[in-house]
Amino acid sequence: MKKTYVLDTNVLIHDPEAILHFQDNDIVLPITVIEELDNLKKGSGEIPYSARHSLRLIDSLREKGNLSSGVELPSGGTLKVVFEEEKHMQKFNNDDRIISTALFMSRKYGAEQPVILVSKDTSVRIKADTFGLTTQDYMRDKTTVFMQYGNMIEGDQDTSDIHSVHYLKTGEKIFRVYGENNMQMIRRQRSVMNISPKNLEQECAIDALLADSIDVVALTGRAGTGKTLLAIAAGLYLCTKTSCLSHLS
Repeated sequence: MKKTYVLDTNVLIHDPEAILHFQDNDIVLPITVIEELDNLKKGSGEIPYSARHSLRLIDSLREKGNLSSGVELPSGGTLKVVFEEEKHMQKFNNDDRIISTALFMSRKYGAEQPVILVSKDTSVRIKADTFGLTTQDYMRDKTTVFMQYGNMIEGDQDTSDIHSVHYLKTGEKIFRVYGENNMQMIRRQRSVMNISPKNLEQECAIDALLADSIDVVALTGRAGTGKTLLAIAAGLYLCTKTSCLSHLS
């Protein structure tokens, strides 16, 4: 049976492309969610990046039709932005308004099409449950967000919205890029503890793991792609290097 999923703002911050991941079911975004994304889009960091990414995706779908009537998603479902709220429910904050929209949609469809409120916020799920709404957490892996920051960028791709460290390949050269314009060329085919990279991604991973200027490194990929091996090798190398320096001093 086809379902309608009402998404909380925190779902789109967790995964800016969440609206594409509900198969052929229908997605409803309360207007409050759009307003909250708009308020969160300014600045740098993960949250503003996610807000901008999500808004751009919604805007690209808007070009296909009227969002208030519903536009078709690539998965086969539809996306709607809904203004309506349950009139008789008291609303003290934006969480209440989002729950109110979910309640309106639930009463509109009845048993014809189940309505599910999706939120990362435990208190929202608890409060919605008291109104008889079906709720669920959004469990998709958050590494998709980190992958947006760390992917290899090639050619003239737009990097203006990526404010963490990322890597740019131009010809045979690879640059470590900070923010928008601060670039530093990295050494190609660098090995660590006699372990040599087999591809571009591993070259960048080694550089990131050994760079003093990078505080946090998140490596993602399939099993067997070298994540653990490279991290252990880099850790051993840095420990050995620190030990040698302490003896010299």
